[in-house]
Amino acid sequence: MSNDPISIGSIEQFNSLLKSSKVVIADCEADWCATCKVIAPFYEQLAKSLSRPNAVTFVKINGDEHDELLEEYGVTGFPTFLVFKNGKLEDTVRGVHPDHLSAIVNKVIQEAGSEGTEIP
Repeated sequence: MSNDPISIGSIEQFNSLLKSSKVVIADCEADWCATCKVIAPFYEQLAKSLSRPNAVTFVKINGDEHDELLEEYGVTGFPTFLVFKNGKLEDTVRGVHPDHLSAIVNKVIQEAGSEGTEIP
């Protein structure tokens, strides 16, 4: 099974992942967003390092295709990272802040009792 982030195709798929995984980290991005491309390799490495089946799931939400999801969670710019624990929004990271994103993700994973390793 790949540890690459899952591209969200529908609201139903996203809601299903929120129910089936203890921790979900969502990268809200857009194809035209230059700063999204800057942090994409870091996010993908985070996903490869920390993804665990049914425990820690990394997803990508294309803002141009799923504006209703962005509106629901108050996303007003890109990139925005939404961190969910047990189906509830725990934290939001706006912009290109890899150290902050890594710290928040590791904290939420530890709180949820999921396996994870610190990112150097």
